[in-house]
Amino acid sequence: PVFLSQRAKAQDSAAKADVSTIGKEVATYWVDGTTVPVVTLNAAGRYQLDAVAGGGNAAIVAQDLGKASTSVVLGATFIATDIAWCVTVNNPKGDKKLYKYSAAGGLAQGACVSAAG
Repeated sequence: PVFLSQRAKAQDSAAKADVSTIGKEVATYWVDGTTVPVVTLNAAGRYQLDAVAGGGNAAIVAQDLGKASTSVVLGATFIATDIAWCVTVNNPKGDKKLYKYSAAGGLAQGACVSAAG
């Protein structure tokens, strides 16, 4: 039982690392970006960011954000503006399972329900 608990905690750590990476990349995008980006998990198991051209910025096509950890999947994603966005990941093998990263609150347990978190 102790070993299984440690394994679940490791899965939670993987989910937290993934959502933190995605969240920080979205925040970095908004430093210069002007159009609403889209974050997806592609067929190769990598997170990517796409954004259409606008406001003098070129389009971003399939910007690699990193490989998804084993068992971690992208969940609800709401991106509205530079101060209103939230990204969720889910790891069904973890103890807590759901983690979110938002402009309003940073890293937290749970799932996004809107761009406000």
